[in-house]
Amino acid sequence: MWVETTDDRLVVGVTLPVAVERTWGALTAPGSITRWWGSQVRLDAREGGSLLERWDDGDGPATTMRGRVICCQPPRRLVIEWADAGWPGDTTVEFRLEKDGDRTWLRLEHRGWAGLPAKLRAASIAQRAADWRQHLGALGVLLGLEGDIAGDDPDGNGQSAAASAPPPV
Repeated sequence: MWVETTDDRLVVGVTLPVAVERTWGALTAPGSITRWWGSQVRLDAREGGSLLERWDDGDGPATTMRGRVICCQPPRRLVIEWADAGWPGDTTVEFRLEKDGDRTWLRLEHRGWAGLPAKLRAASIAQRAADWRQHLGALGVLLGLEGDIAGDDPDGNGQSAAASAPPPV
């Protein structure tokens, strides 16, 4: 798995062992999304559709995140605007799927953090990067990747043994 962060975005990429169409189905289908993102996630994967996620990390009241799908181009691109409760504005999450032989290169970009105060922004980006690594790791396992792709980093370079570098642009 490949991860890059700046002061206003984070990008996570992973190569998945199945075709783009199968990856898209796992990414967006209600019966699959709850298996990799979380049991309390609901996504209506169509333009104008909604996203709702609820969770309780045990450190306070339950959190609700709401969003909406602003672009849906199956099976290649999904863009969602969203904000956690208490954020001053929306951020944007974009999933892009590219064919890589008989596999899929999935690139997630989460951007739009400039509206948050600097200290909260840095902490939020770091937390979301960890969250996305975990979620996309679970998606990889669901689609047949071996091992813990979110945590396996044998070289300490931010890439797992199960992932490859980003494909050329």
